[in-house]
Amino acid sequence: MARRIGCQTLTFCPRCGKYSESNYCPDCGIDLRAAGQYAYLRDSPSLQPQARASGSIGLGALAGFLLLVFLNFIPILGALISGFVAGLVARGAGRGAVAGFLAGILGAVILTLLLTVGGAAIGGILGLAGVGGLFGGLVGGTAVLLSLGNAILCLIGGLVGGALRRR
Repeated sequence: MARRIGCQTLTFCPRCGKYSESNYCPDCGIDLRAAGQYAYLRDSPSLQPQARASGSIGLGALAGFLLLVFLNFIPILGALISGFVAGLVARGAGRGAVAGFLAGILGAVILTLLLTVGGAAIGGILGLAGVGGLFGGLVGGTAVLLSLGNAILCLIGGLVGGALRRR
């Protein structure tokens, strides 16, 4: 395709979409005399601008949970820091809040599962399987209630971390 402006003829580059006065595109260097051969390049997905990769809520929740495992001994800051990291990975305030909350809930569920199974195992070793399961369930349920505070702190940290790193 050629376009005439005054006495100049500009040739259209099918690769980058610009007009040129010469036989070669100044931007991409394609030979414009054989531009019809390159018509397929216009629709090539590799040449289209790629959208910026957005974060992952699942990956943010996993990163926040793993950090929560190591920082849980720090009373308030451990949960806030792990939620903050989850928000950074998830990218976006809402996504970060969800990732932080999921990290806190995942920690509570796994802690409950471990305490329940551990209590049942101890009861089974002592020959009191029913009492061990009941004890494990009560301790695990209490741990869930206490871990909800961590989940709320992770949510707040995720909200702040996600807001600082937008999509």
